[in-house]
Amino acid sequence: MKINKEMYFLNITKICVAIKNKNILTAKESKKIAESMGFYKIKQTSHGQPIFYNKKKRNIYIQI
Repeated sequence: MKINKEMYFLNITKICVAIKNKNILTAKESKKIAESMGFYKIKQTSHGQPIFYNKKKRNIYIQI
């Protein structure tokens, strides 16, 4: 199976959330990781889930 950047980002986010739940990574730190990959959280939600927006790609909806 070919893994694209968006799937990779979703996996990174799940890892960040898992680490955050163990109080190793804060929300600000996980947000910085997302921003370093070119995704920015906007004040819009889809079905209660935050949207991470990238100008070059489509929006990503992340289960947190």
